[in-house]
Amino acid sequence: MDTFPDFVEFYITCNPPLLPRGVDWVVRSATEAYPNHDELIELLYEPEIPWFKVLTPRPCQKAVAEFIRGLLLKVVQEDTDLCDPDQAKRAGSAVDHIPSDIKTIGRRPRVLAWSQFETHSRPDDSSYDAHRFPLHMHDLKHKAVWRGLESGTSLTIDEFLQLLSSQWKDAGAPASIEEIQELFGCLITYNMAANLVYIGSSLGRSETDKVVQVLDNFVAIVAYGSHQCRQLLFTEGDGPFRFAYKWLSHVGKDRTTYISSKQGIALDDFRRLQTAVTVRAQRQDGNGAWVQDEPKYTPKEGVKPGTTKVFSLFDGFQYQRKMPAAVVGLFGKIVEASRAPRKGTKPVPVDLGQTAQPLAVGEDIFGESVPVLKTEPLEPTKQISSRSLVENWRDDVRQAHQEEQAQSQEEEALISFDEPQENPARDSDLLAAAHLDMGMTAGADDQQKSDARGRFDSSDDLICLETAPQPGASLPLRQTAPSRKPTPQTPTDRLSQPPGADWTQEQSQSLLDSPVPPLACADIQPARTPALEPTRLVPPEKAAEPPTRDMSSKKSHILKLAENRAENVASILELAPGHVSVELKFGCFYLKDLSHSQIDVGSGPYWGTAEMLESLNGDDIPPSCIGFSTALTTCGPDIEDLVKMRPSGEPPWVHFETQVWYEFSLSSEEQAPFVVEVDAETFNACCRGVEKELGDVYLHCVRRPWDMRIGVTQQTALSHSPLHVAIADALVASMNVSSAGAEGFVIETTIDERLGATVEGINIRHAARYRQKHETGSILTVAMTRRMVPGEKQEKRMKWLLSQRLHGGVPGLWYEVSVSSGRARDLFAENVDMAFGDKTSWDCEQLQREGVFEDICRPALSMITQINDVGLLNDNGIRQKGNRSFHDSLAEAKQRRGDLVFW
Repeated sequence: MDTFPDFVEFYITCNPPLLPRGVDWVVRSATEAYPNHDELIELLYEPEIPWFKVLTPRPCQKAVAEFIRGLLLKVVQEDTDLCDPDQAKRAGSAVDHIPSDIKTIGRRPRVLAWSQFETHSRPDDSSYDAHRFPLHMHDLKHKAVWRGLESGTSLTIDEFLQLLSSQWKDAGAPASIEEIQELFGCLITYNMAANLVYIGSSLGRSETDKVVQVLDNFVAIVAYGSHQCRQLLFTEGDGPFRFAYKWLSHVGKDRTTYISSKQGIALDDFRRLQTAVTVRAQRQDGNGAWVQDEPKYTPKEGVKPGTTKVFSLFDGFQYQRKMPAAVVGLFGKIVEASRAPRKGTKPVPVDLGQTAQPLAVGEDIFGESVPVLKTEPLEPTKQISSRSLVENWRDDVRQAHQEEQAQSQEEEALISFDEPQENPARDSDLLAAAHLDMGMTAGADDQQKSDARGRFDSSDDLICLETAPQPGASLPLRQTAPSRKPTPQTPTDRLSQPPGADWTQEQSQSLLDSPVPPLACADIQPARTPALEPTRLVPPEKAAEPPTRDMSSKKSHILKLAENRAENVASILELAPGHVSVELKFGCFYLKDLSHSQIDVGSGPYWGTAEMLESLNGDDIPPSCIGFSTALTTCGPDIEDLVKMRPSGEPPWVHFETQVWYEFSLSSEEQAPFVVEVDAETFNACCRGVEKELGDVYLHCVRRPWDMRIGVTQQTALSHSPLHVAIADALVASMNVSSAGAEGFVIETTIDERLGATVEGINIRHAARYRQKHETGSILTVAMTRRMVPGEKQEKRMKWLLSQRLHGGVPGLWYEVSVSSGRARDLFAENVDMAFGDKTSWDCEQLQREGVFEDICRPALSMITQINDVGLLNDNGIRQKGNRSFHDSLAEAKQRRGDLVFW
């Protein structure tokens, strides 16, 4: 079977740079010498570097390179001469206009001096468009180039979009170039290395600029990663301190810690909780002995363990009754919505079915070619069609490349999953590491150009004929990524060293009262680069309020540090569409499956500040081993006491809002899991995606029973999805809410397959919100969750009953307490209707200026010192049993696997 020969894509740099007429002459001369496109397949000029990008069969590479070399030498000989070194001195003030490297001669020179190229006197890049873009894009009026993947990353555009889609598919992330073309009505293709993207449109310049900006935003999202985590150790009083991992049973938290599972009962998590650990600190006293705090708890008076009293604001709520309605007609709407084709938001100006497809990945960009996959030869009908050889070759090679990838995946599937495997670095982490110190937005091109031009400055040759690496090639991503997981950065971030950790010398009852940070922190955090963004208009009713607050003089160092960490992890929200939030929740932090050798049972091991933070933030603790229980208590009197607590010297919390709704968790074979929220009084429904955790800041209160977590979350807005809305309407219509005597009430729903989704669980949610009288913006939310379980099942109906017992560490009723910002709620409303790839008009610097992170952190840092007695009556059902006394942890079990067995 005949096959394509190997192809090579290489670069020929031009020094001095060519003017548009010079590029036109070189391309025309080369085309006349190779008219059949069988030796010279493609010759493009990139004025930003400047160099020629050449695509040839491998056997023809040397001959074509020598021919172009002769053309460039001819241009230099005919259009340049040596520069007089004394001419610049004689020019006086006009020295900037005198070339310092060469002198152009003739009436119409085809080159310009390098010194002029680096100034604003060089031609605009658009004047090179005739030979800057592939041939099949010449008829498009507006074109652009995107170089977002060139700087130090080995990801191709297809791999990049697949990675993006794997993390953000539910939010509308495109999985292929074709989806972007359909969305924006543009023609998109790329080079052989698949890291340089060409964009063309007939609609307008704004369309190509929009695509470039969206691709830049995609890079920022992928560089952030699927999840970011920060760990901080908070201490109180004077030091020094040392830290250790302690069993929950050794600190009295084994029975009082519930499982917080939004996906239903998690029996595996409950099993792992029985051997979980947390972080504790020991303080050195005046005699040099290490002492660990043992908080003494006061039992609740008048409340017996095991009893559950409902919080007063939720007690006695009368749930509205509802009778089911006809749903047959609504089922028809679901069928219509499911059959509706996916619509693009903008018209397509070109016939994408008749245009060339992007190049396949078969070649690197350094002149060191990689064998292209073997494919079938071009059909005769294709060779004589209007499509070029390059276009047809791209289609066939791309298809063959996909077949090879599928074959590779089949081979990988043969790997035994019983053997321990090293977790490879995530592509998002590698991409973030590759862009720690360089911008990936429009300004990134300047860095890439300067890197390439720097190679010319150190060369004495006017023409560089060696195959030149593309920008960033000297830093191949997969070879230079650090061994430990890098701290993910947004593309515009720069590394900066935070203030060093110091220690308070006074005992303080409130963390806010400490002028010096009673904490331990040694991780490096980025400093955000100011970005030019549109000014957000202030509503008239808020015009009297100052847009910013300068309370730095009142902030303790610990508060500033917590705000900084929250700002870092919240940076992704500028690019996250849907319902987003930043809030602090009280709870209990614990680690699962930690090796027994790292746990202190009275004799260590102990770690210093830097060592403990390195352990918490390192790759040896995967996210699946981190647990945080947000279920503070099941006892209403605990919440009665908690809402009376307030920061020192500030007014009390005042209740202003109460909401009650039913939360249906649904799954579908064709759709991602989603949630339908139904108002308990009006039965109005709202569709959302499952809550996605984008980032967390864990604040370890190592001398307190409770910890804190600042969580950044996102939910896809599905209110504009016809299919999800139709499912929600049918579900609500089928609801039957009725009383069931002393057991509460029953919710009955349809389980008809025509619904297109399955109800996996139902929770009843009560939320009471508080704020302070003065305008701090802080909102304290008390949420009660009542879990429902499946009951009697009929042919097309299912009854759901209130859970009356504990199951798998998850109680039937529990309370959560969080602190958020009212200012943030107003700003985050912009994200709800934002398209994926867009960016908000606000940024995290504005959130910081308006006091959003202070609203979240300030009250919580004070209240954490007052809630020691909350949750004393919790009981998750854990009991000491001998059948789990000698089990290995997950880490130790992996170490024991192998050919040898030790007795």
